[in-house]
Amino acid sequence: MNHLVPSQSTAVAQNPNQSAQPAVRRPRYSAERHEKGYRVEILLPGVPREAINLTFENDWLHVSGRRDETLKEGQKVLQRETFVGEYRLDLNVEAQIHVEDINATHENGVLKVELPFAPEVQPRQIAIQ
Repeated sequence: MNHLVPSQSTAVAQNPNQSAQPAVRRPRYSAERHEKGYRVEILLPGVPREAINLTFENDWLHVSGRRDETLKEGQKVLQRETFVGEYRLDLNVEAQIHVEDINATHENGVLKVELPFAPEVQPRQIAIQ
């Protein structure tokens, strides 16, 4: 079976110094399987490209990032419904991936990752003789 399975260890972790804000949050994401691989879209609003770390190792896709506070001197938060802090998502990829061809783009707060299947995993037409 080919699936993308999130790690249970990337659930929200609580920071003891901040009772209302978690220390690490798992971002929302969607994953699709298509004929040639997987497409994963991860929502990272306010996280700049330079603050995102993306790796693939031992069948795991690891995504982490950080959104820092953007207050200027003299400003203070009256209400916050957005998350400031670290994001982390770990997905176990239960299929052989062609690692050299993994592609990622980041635009408008959305990280898009293409995980192509290794050639031996992709469907192919077999001629009948």
